[in-house]
Amino acid sequence: MKAQFDEAARFVRPEDMHDSVLVSSETSLFTDRIAQLLALGFEGIYLHHAGVEQREFIGAVGTHVLPPLARS
Repeated sequence: MKAQFDEAARFVRPEDMHDSVLVSSETSLFTDRIAQLLALGFEGIYLHHAGVEQREFIGAVGTHVLPPLARS
């Protein structure tokens, strides 16, 4: 599966993704963007991590992204 993903992404530059996907290691950017979407009336927001470090992603979201949203 990883080889297929790598082949499909071979011609995609990181900057190509920034127009349609929020890509960052700064968790506050995700918190801010989710808050903006909620303010617009979105009732559901899906977060997806395309990498293999799923536990780290879930941990970071649960520790740094969701708690500030729950307080607001």
